[in-house]
Amino acid sequence: MKRRVLRDLTNNVGVSAEGGNFPERKQDTEVGQCVVAQLARKENSCGPSVSFNSKSTENVYAPIGLEEIYVLLNKHNFVCSEALAAGEITMNMRSILVDWMIEVVDEYSLEPETLFLSVAYVDMCLHRLSICRAELQLLGVTCIFIAAKYEEIYAPQIEKLCYITDNSYDRTQIIDMERMVLDCLNFSVMLTTTNTVVTLLLAQLCVDNICTIFAAFLSEMTLMRGELSKFSPVINAGACIFLAEFYTGNNTPSVQQFFINDSEQLRKCIQLLHLNVQEFDKKSYHALSEKYVDHNDLQISDELRGKDLRDTDLFT
Repeated sequence: MKRRVLRDLTNNVGVSAEGGNFPERKQDTEVGQCVVAQLARKENSCGPSVSFNSKSTENVYAPIGLEEIYVLLNKHNFVCSEALAAGEITMNMRSILVDWMIEVVDEYSLEPETLFLSVAYVDMCLHRLSICRAELQLLGVTCIFIAAKYEEIYAPQIEKLCYITDNSYDRTQIIDMERMVLDCLNFSVMLTTTNTVVTLLLAQLCVDNICTIFAAFLSEMTLMRGELSKFSPVINAGACIFLAEFYTGNNTPSVQQFFINDSEQLRKCIQLLHLNVQEFDKKSYHALSEKYVDHNDLQISDELRGKDLRDTDLFT
């Protein structure tokens, strides 16, 4: 991976954003409750059985129970990026930063959840703090460092993180920014992310490997789109899996059964994400394109761009 400096960020890039601000998003606990209730009633007939009964001790694939999942989806605050704090950072700059963060996480073979957590930390800091342009890459690399220390067995050394920024920042600057970020987060580093819910839902669905990878690809795409932050991680995850199933040939995606009571929100999110897929540009999604370049089935072809959502039961 080439060392990159993001200090000279401009607002003149290919990634578009609406109005330069994050749309408002409400914290909807009823959505999470509905999905968990549906999951609890769902019997998985594919692969190893995954039980959400907290009283069961027979299944080694059930390390957490229904109550813990409910807490995961509802007790911990969703990342509400309603608007950028007053300052010089724009949505396009944020998109460039997230693209670079995807590249860094992939370079060091970190867990997907590390990426999603780190972007969530960035969004919360951009919402609450006034970050100048010269500090934006420092914020991003520090959030990766914090997320890795929480999620990974071995977090990258600070010296490696300094190197990946072309030594634009030193050890002291990262440590100082770490204190600032943790103070902004009030040391609450556990958050519900789209990746969390995608993993949970996929464990209950009978989908093939290509569909699973496509869902991961789409979920990472949502990280770069600020306008999707108005939807909860539960809705974003449902939209990712719905489109992944649809793009791989299923006009009746099985994931929609979990969103019977919230199909309207799911439809809106699906439409917005599908529009982003239709407008997919490799230059705007450089890191994603490079990361999934070996997966030929994930190429955004003209045939895929032309798919009509009205072919699915949810939009008929």
